[in-house]
Amino acid sequence: MSAFDALDRLASAAVDRVFSDGFTVHPQKATPNGPSVTDPDRESWTGFGILIRRTGPMNVDEGARNGAGNALITRMSGATWELSIDRYANPKASEIERGDHVSLADGTCLLVGMVRPDGLARIVIELS
Repeated sequence: MSAFDALDRLASAAVDRVFSDGFTVHPQKATPNGPSVTDPDRESWTGFGILIRRTGPMNVDEGARNGAGNALITRMSGATWELSIDRYANPKASEIERGDHVSLADGTCLLVGMVRPDGLARIVIELS
């Protein structure tokens, strides 16, 4: 293991000790022409990570998006959710797929939109 990898793991563990929140992942399986159902091949699991909720104004383009200068922009207020998970502290984090459900400790249930790496030690999950 390189020195950078060791320091990245150390920093990730320290951040989790201070800022992490608990969550549960409920794996889902897509069905043709219908809602998703619980995936029988994957188990639900509980973990911890850093939940980030950003609120504020967002631009929503309406009309043609051809760059001609006549497109309208509507200002809306919204929120984006991200969950940052340490892949070494939560070994099943690499099994999360788009469409899975994540429930938080306060009862909020969110849908996984995109999973992307965040450095060597963490994974970021965009939720909606």
